[in-house]
Amino acid sequence: MSSRSNRDIPIFEQEQQIRSVTIAVYAKEANKNVLRLEGYIRASETTRYYSTILARLHLKLWIAGVIALLLISLSSIYLTQQALVPTKNTLERLKQLTAEASLELRNPLARISVASDVMLSHAEQFQASDTRKLEMISTAAKQMKRLLEELLS
Repeated sequence: MSSRSNRDIPIFEQEQQIRSVTIAVYAKEANKNVLRLEGYIRASETTRYYSTILARLHLKLWIAGVIALLLISLSSIYLTQQALVPTKNTLERLKQLTAEASLELRNPLARISVASDVMLSHAEQFQASDTRKLEMISTAAKQMKRLLEELLS
């Protein structure tokens, strides 16, 4: 009558591609409550199949990681471009507004400047107080023209 003791733990070992388990076998001695070691049972199995599967899984995981990284990078680039579209549109509208404002402001300033210069060239026809006012208008027009150039450049 032989039985295996629950107290004994199987011993697992692995060398290279061979996995082994060793189990001690005990027998009960007649008329005594003592277990005697009868021997060992050892089973071995190659792990080459599992190693191959594990290597393939590692390779697939690595490839999947690279693909995921590429997809994340591409989607980040796409989302960044989409997020910048409103900013680009706003910048274009600002450029257009600046160009229109430049046209709208330059023409009246040029007219004021030319008119004041023409009037100043015939200053003898005006009173001294009017001449001072024309000089102030001419100076202000030139300052506004410079300011406009600075703002638009």
